[in-house]
Amino acid sequence: MSATLRYPFAPLAAAMGMSENGAARALGLSGSSYKQYRSAGVSELVGDRLAVRAGLHPYEVWPEMVDAAITRECAAPDCGQRFPLDGKRRYCTTRCRRRHSMQKLRATPEGAEAARLAARRYYAECGDYVRAERRRRYWKDKEAAA
Repeated sequence: MSATLRYPFAPLAAAMGMSENGAARALGLSGSSYKQYRSAGVSELVGDRLAVRAGLHPYEVWPEMVDAAITRECAAPDCGQRFPLDGKRRYCTTRCRRRHSMQKLRATPEGAEAARLAARRYYAECGDYVRAERRRRYWKDKEAAA
């Protein structure tokens, strides 16, 4: 799964009208917690709790948290795109989902062989049609552009 989004500690201190050290003391943070939050940022849950403890709404402190609440990160590890939440969708696009599933399939020798056989079978059945259709669309687009 994807890494948890982190939010910087400095905007919370600025919203409270204090220095970072003063905000940490006012919020009752230990020294180690303050150092961790200052260097790595705070998670959404911790940020929410700290903002409420300071008497603020988390979205006032970190407006980007709104986008994170209504979007989801793509499940493909090499993608990182965010997309609007709608149901159980896990991937940003169908192409990304297919690419990731093929990468998982090709990770094993048996899967790689199965992918090669499937590609051969597909082009044996549909290859000429696919190539002809691509050529037809290419020239159709060229004629339309001219």
